[in-house]
Amino acid sequence: MENERGGVVRGIKFTQFMFPNGREVEVIIERPEPISDRAEVLIDDGFSLEVENNRGEIWLSCVNHETEESFDEICVNGTDVPLKVDELINKAFEKTQAKKA
Repeated sequence: MENERGGVVRGIKFTQFMFPNGREVEVIIERPEPISDRAEVLIDDGFSLEVENNRGEIWLSCVNHETEESFDEICVNGTDVPLKVDELINKAFEKTQAKKA
């Protein structure tokens, strides 16, 4: 899919934990291809992408439950969410790839 600027965007699958019982729901957040490519690498490396909406605060996490490695971003629900998704994916990707080098 292309965005309004002609760039390719792809959906990134997040698991959203619903309050009050923690029910899991799959949500898709569309981001530019370079970000979604990095997310795919992280998922292939055993990370999961998770999101919680806690009374208007969005908690984004990239977590490897096996190694307990976690990266997190928090923002207000709204237009900041896509930018925070990008920051989360970039931070997690760069740090995990640096460990591989």
